[in-house]
Amino acid sequence: MNPQLSLEIKQVAVCLLVVAVALIAVGIVSDTLGRHIIQIVPPLLAFLIIPRWTFAGVWAAVGILSVWFAAMVAIWAYLLGLADIASGTYSNGEVFLTIVIAGCSAHAIQKAVQGGRQGPLLTGVVALAGGLAAQVAAIALSYALFE
Repeated sequence: MNPQLSLEIKQVAVCLLVVAVALIAVGIVSDTLGRHIIQIVPPLLAFLIIPRWTFAGVWAAVGILSVWFAAMVAIWAYLLGLADIASGTYSNGEVFLTIVIAGCSAHAIQKAVQGGRQGPLLTGVVALAGGLAAQVAAIALSYALFE
């Protein structure tokens, strides 16, 4: 990791990796590893982009991690009987991993807002939208390929 990156930016990068590892763990415990390998491509790409194009990489990470945070909130809304958005059966391991994914996502988003403000607004907006779109596309592709 680039030693010149701020602590906040380094935390965003580490959170991207933690989310990717947690998603692989979900794939292992739920027997959906192929699906989750596809789903970790956007977080890994954002991780790789951050050292070279820090501003765009951080805001792409915000888009990506916003998708995961929203997905984890939907799962918890279902588990608490508040909504039927993410219906299904969740093992204790998967429930634990939802906490890890949501926590890392929220932390990284907060750190991105604190430390990733130095750049053109349009670049940030495009990167955020691109990250969000890439993550949604990866999830859709993973379900299309692994029904």
